Amino acid sequence: MINNRYIIHKKIGEGRSSVYLCKDVEYPQRSTAIKILNADSSPDDLAAFQKEFFTIKKFSNPFIVKAYDFGKILSFDSTLIKISIGSFFFTMEYFEGKPLSDFTNLSEETLINITAGLCRVLYYLHQSNYIYYDLKPENILVQTSKQNVKIKLIDFGLIENQFSGNIVPPRGSLQYIAPEILKNQKASPVVDLYSLGIILYFIVYKSYPFETDNVLSIYKAHIEKEFVFPPSDEYPNLVKIIPQLLEKFPFDRHNNALEVVDELGIILSENETAEFTPAKCFAGRGDAVKILKKFIDDKKSDEVFAIVGAEGAGKSTIGEELTIEVENFISLYSGASKSGADYFDYLLRILCSNPAVHIHLTDKLSQGITNLRKDDGGNYIDKLKIIFNQITSASSFILFLDDFNRYDTFVIEVYKQLIPLIQLSSCKLILTLDSDKYFSPDYIFNLREVNLTPFTDTQLEEYLQKSYSPDFPVDELKHLILLYADLLPGNIGLFIKDALLFGLIQYQRGKAIIDLNDEKLTLIKRSHEDIYKYRLTSLLNDELLVAKYISCFNNNADTKIISRLLGISLSKLNTIVVSLIHKNILSPESEGGRLIFSSEGFKKFTYSVVAQKQKWHAEIAKLIDKEFAEINRNELAFHYESANDYLSAANVYFVEISAAETLAAYAYSRKILEHMLTFPLPKNLITDIKISLVFTLHKLGESKPCLLLLDEIDTADFDKEKQNKLLIAKADGLVDSGEIYEGLKYFNFLLNDDNPEDFKTTVLIKTARANIDLSAYDESIKICSEIISSNTASHEHLAQCHNILGLAAFYKDENLNDALLKFGTALNYYKKADNKLGISQMYLNEGNIYNVQKLHEKAKESWEKALDINHSIGNLDQEAKLLMNFGIFHYEHLEFDEAIESYKRAVVIFVSLGNKNGEGMVLTNLGEIYLFICEYQKAFDCLSGAEKIFGQISNTNEGLEALFLLAKLYFVIGDTERLKNTITDFQNKTIEENRADKFKLNRIQLNLYSDIINNIEVSKDILISSRKTYFEKKKPYNFLDNTIRLANFYISQNNQQQAFNILNEPEVNEICKQNPYLSAERDYALGVVCKNSEDLRFGSAIDYCLSAYNTIKDLNITELTWHILFELCQHYFNRGMIRDAAEFINYTRTLILQTGDNLKDSQLKNSYLQDVNRRLTLEKLDYLERHLQ
Repeated sequence: MINNRYIIHKKIGEGRSSVYLCKDVEYPQRSTAIKILNADSSPDDLAAFQKEFFTIKKFSNPFIVKAYDFGKILSFDSTLIKISIGSFFFTMEYFEGKPLSDFTNLSEETLINITAGLCRVLYYLHQSNYIYYDLKPENILVQTSKQNVKIKLIDFGLIENQFSGNIVPPRGSLQYIAPEILKNQKASPVVDLYSLGIILYFIVYKSYPFETDNVLSIYKAHIEKEFVFPPSDEYPNLVKIIPQLLEKFPFDRHNNALEVVDELGIILSENETAEFTPAKCFAGRGDAVKILKKFIDDKKSDEVFAIVGAEGAGKSTIGEELTIEVENFISLYSGASKSGADYFDYLLRILCSNPAVHIHLTDKLSQGITNLRKDDGGNYIDKLKIIFNQITSASSFILFLDDFNRYDTFVIEVYKQLIPLIQLSSCKLILTLDSDKYFSPDYIFNLREVNLTPFTDTQLEEYLQKSYSPDFPVDELKHLILLYADLLPGNIGLFIKDALLFGLIQYQRGKAIIDLNDEKLTLIKRSHEDIYKYRLTSLLNDELLVAKYISCFNNNADTKIISRLLGISLSKLNTIVVSLIHKNILSPESEGGRLIFSSEGFKKFTYSVVAQKQKWHAEIAKLIDKEFAEINRNELAFHYESANDYLSAANVYFVEISAAETLAAYAYSRKILEHMLTFPLPKNLITDIKISLVFTLHKLGESKPCLLLLDEIDTADFDKEKQNKLLIAKADGLVDSGEIYEGLKYFNFLLNDDNPEDFKTTVLIKTARANIDLSAYDESIKICSEIISSNTASHEHLAQCHNILGLAAFYKDENLNDALLKFGTALNYYKKADNKLGISQMYLNEGNIYNVQKLHEKAKESWEKALDINHSIGNLDQEAKLLMNFGIFHYEHLEFDEAIESYKRAVVIFVSLGNKNGEGMVLTNLGEIYLFICEYQKAFDCLSGAEKIFGQISNTNEGLEALFLLAKLYFVIGDTERLKNTITDFQNKTIEENRADKFKLNRIQLNLYSDIINNIEVSKDILISSRKTYFEKKKPYNFLDNTIRLANFYISQNNQQQAFNILNEPEVNEICKQNPYLSAERDYALGVVCKNSEDLRFGSAIDYCLSAYNTIKDLNITELTWHILFELCQHYFNRGMIRDAAEFINYTRTLILQTGDNLKDSQLKNSYLQDVNRRLTLEKLDYLERHLQ
């Protein structure tokens, strides 16, 4: 077996590559061949091999084998067949036929049928601008029967689009190559007609038209020899067409392959000409591909991109184009057809068969994947997250998920937890979304959309020029499309197919014509529904019946179910499916086993004509329940529900929920249960559903909806165990919602009742933890101490108790050493209990204490241990908290890039978890950093986003922190209008006494901003008081900021000595030693003092300025940077240092203008650039530049 997927049966062909018959375990119902290129092949051979695959993928024609998948052989477990690891392969349709060269004594009728088929496929290729170049009997497979003859063209290694722009060297097989190719003249499609002529000549005359085996002699004969065409009694009609096919000059041959068909007297039906729908081409979506490739190339981006458009907009086509152009691009186009754990089993198989992933598969990881597939036990999703985390952490690939919002609920719920893992890795994710189907992307952080709109006139022109050869009446077809089609590329293709079926596009005397017959135009002018109706009326009875059954399914119908419903064999159903594809009812993908309509609109219309729908659904449900119940329980429940058999639907859903519970898929269970509550069911069953939903919400931590639902349930008649579980859910919900006293009442009730000791211990620990939140530390300590001394507590309970004691030590007495000791003891018990989440939490707590103690390396070491453990268990909430800690750590150490990276990773997780509070807090922290390093637009986006979030969840305190920083941003930028409004808003929200004290310093700071923008002299006493408080509260940036304001106040009072003194206080010197940004700020301020003083004892203003510059020149840009640069350029100008002055003038101007240009918000940009200080600086720079000599 190759790559644990393809079972090799036998070799069926060999040339530059080997071809084997195989079984694809993913699609066991379809016949598959695998073509393998040896691992030691040249790069040119590999490029040609890939090109062949991607070219065949563009074709949809009954005479061309279908291509399925491309890959690299990573594993092969057979010694009977020699296949090299590292070889490349592609799979394709297996056609059970023999090469034309194997047939002798064919009748003329059979040979004419074969010739007509070859001409039809050649015309299809030529009309789509492809030249086959290698037409010979070995590449034509023939399958004969009493009824008919079928052919397939194989081996497309030499095919070329004649307008590709590639240099095409002479190519073709010795006996069949056209003269113009040998003469190195430009080839046209009629080179294939020459090859056809040689094939027919050999069959008719049993020899080639040259009697030599010498290569040069054969080439010469092609170019010069006049071939002889004796009459033939056996093939009189074929003899008539061969001479023109073998004309030496291309323009003397038939103009196209259809002229050959005409000459044979064959009239093609509209169903047959429908084959001439052009091959796929990529057009009109180049801009979208450029955007996505830029995203793929951006190694730092944590975005997720969604390609959004209506059905037929070309979403999948973009994925196909990226597959060709981008390495390690893993695409899933059939994901929507799979459900539940089967989907993720499929996903892992696809991932592991990609070289970028396979190379990193350790034995342990491979075994984990194998165990996951076999595991029917609990925690499936947690185990899947661990595996997925390991894969994405080690690998680098792009995952493309087509029709993402058509996935089933379970799959989407699980992806909510997997998508952050992709964003936190070096992997990328691209989704396609059907804009006609609802999708809520709230759980995806940094989602970017590429919206696909209908083609413009230019894009339509590009599409048609690429789709059709120059002799096709493109202008007339374009006119028709502009009048009657909706200009989405997929729908244009369907329109063209309809135009062919309706006879609007006809092929007469070897030419394509547009027949604007009034009756046909009337049909095409009709609404989609009329066209759908016309298509259905053209179907045979059994075809219509199949279409109706398929339309009844919620997801794609399975061939086995349809065949059983109709009581026909799979082979007969397959014949019907092929016919429905040909008639534009089903998509070509339906031959792979998934029965899919050509459009969703047509499926809905077909369903609308089904009479007595409930009866149909009841019949389908009965069959699935009896024979296929395990295929898809959701599908079965859907049919029962559609048949109004709600009780049976509920019973099926209960089985599905039970399975989901074993997988820990609680969010998925919640959606099913909420849907079941809409059913008209007996009261007792509705109550059971509500109880199940309560327990599910409790597990999810959804306190508010859990409490609301509990109020609807009468628990009087329940058994004690169920009552206890519901009371625990209520108590936990109340505590989590902030109603701690109410929650404690329920806990106390459970403690007073006659319950098992282990249960009581659990309740006691919950009580102790709740008391921590009430600052009732003594009560918490008492409870935990009693449990510890009882000698009956489990390791888990002991760990929880010591953790609570550690929290009490920290919050009650700020006894850091005691807290560390308790956390360490809890850690040891969690290790004994093998609770990795608890272990990770204790390392997190230890790190927090070390950080408070300023033992930064120890803090970092503990957090990294926690992070490593968390990676192994995949707990996203814990990881986000750790990343927040790392963000704060890096920020305090002035490692801003690392802090931003940690915060961004944290916000990705919080968004995916729906943790609005965590998201808001991280955005606030990010905004603060961006504000400091002059990335003002990002600061604005983060802070305004945070403030909005906190408003939505009514977290006023955190909202005020974000609002304060927004005010600071407006002050720095100079947006006085927004600053005034924000100050007013802040003051109003902090009027309450409890908030007035908490935000006192912020209110004072905002009053300072207000005084400054209103040109009111700042109060010295307020500055002295606030800087003292900032120093005590260890707020170094605010402390120095107000110190400099106080120094400026003294300068305004002409008291430079006092200003100098305050800037050299020991406290100021100490914080400046620890922070280069503050050191530069102080030096710049000292320079200002010196500039305003004649006292030489203060030192030189320029020396201070140079010191400031040398300190910050290699650091992040801040608002101070341009001030320092401006002082230096003035200094160099005054000293006559022209070159240095010019350089610093340019630096200063560029920095100010670039910072302004980066602002996308027009009001912020205008405020920034029109700020008095910046505007005067820019004017002064212009003056200095004009006066440079």
